[in-house]
Amino acid sequence: MSMETRIQNLLKEVTEFVASDRQSLEIFRLKYISKKGAIGELFDELKQLPADLKKQSGKILNDLKKAAEERFAEMSTIVETSKEAEFEIDCRRFPTRSATCTR
Repeated sequence: MSMETRIQNLLKEVTEFVASDRQSLEIFRLKYISKKGAIGELFDELKQLPADLKKQSGKILNDLKKAAEERFAEMSTIVETSKEAEFEIDCRRFPTRSATCTR
């Protein structure tokens, strides 16, 4: 399978990934964004390509990396927002005098 095909397949995976909690968000980060993740491995392989293929593949690989980072940031915001909303509901249901629940 060509590098470009692999990049396109990864892009599809990245855009379709849904993180519902911090654990699945961390799975996404490790699988795609981390140095030893799928994108990092492709950057290592990029070094072995001939110069003419390296330029073309490098550009779409950088686009993939950017898309993965943007997707991670987007999912992080969603997960954190849902956690905050969940916390607010718990505070309303179980009010305490704790500093963590504000009324």
